[in-house]
Amino acid sequence: MRSSLAWATAAVALISALLAGAAAGATELPPLAGRCSVPNVHATTFRFKTGDGVLLDGAVIGQGRVGIVLAHESVGDLCNWVFEGNLLSRQGLRVLMFDYRGFGLSAKVTGSRAARIDLDIAGAIGELRRRGSQKIVLVGASLGGAAVLAAAASARPPLAGVVCISAPDSAFLRGDQYAVLDSTAAAARVRTPLLFLAASNDPFVPVRATRKLYQVATVKDKRLVVVPGYSHGVGIVGDGGSKLRNLIVTFIRDHAGS
Repeated sequence: MRSSLAWATAAVALISALLAGAAAGATELPPLAGRCSVPNVHATTFRFKTGDGVLLDGAVIGQGRVGIVLAHESVGDLCNWVFEGNLLSRQGLRVLMFDYRGFGLSAKVTGSRAARIDLDIAGAIGELRRRGSQKIVLVGASLGGAAVLAAAASARPPLAGVVCISAPDSAFLRGDQYAVLDSTAAAARVRTPLLFLAASNDPFVPVRATRKLYQVATVKDKRLVVVPGYSHGVGIVGDGGSKLRNLIVTFIRDHAGS
């Protein structure tokens, strides 16, 4: 009996050690260039925690006193933004991309907490500040556009600016039950400069949804730019080329400096 008990105890210890080793290995994140198939991207990858304790994976490109949080779309992960983020970093900006909880390589969360991606953005803001960025601008595409509004509405201290691209007037998120991210209510509470971008024939988020957000926003410093075409989310920036990229950089410079 004793030998059986000793064997069982040893087996449990061995399994525990193996699991611990696997967990430790799981902390290693792949290089961003290879993961996202975007060459010549020199990023620092890491994990960070949100205020409610969820472990997220992220990457930072560049350095600077102005930090940019890039929030991805509902279809995809931080790779949505790598190409554009790399270009922004060349403007002397510190750019942080990350996966929402339950997306990409971030931790999975169940229950009502699964929908709190606004807390993920808050965690990214804190991470940029910890790394030395003094002024923060949020940039979100599609679902990310709704999420940055929700995060900005409660951000303290206030942010320097928010860019919403193809932002829906509400977004459904799946936890154990569907939850609604009310970006319309959030837009009305935001007290930081806002730039809205949308495509006239966006097949996924009608331009009227972004117009609604612009209309309910009470901050005086706000702008809506509608470009022709059928692009959506990050694709609007890519298809708009240097004109839209310069528009975003100018917005950042005007409100956050350099």
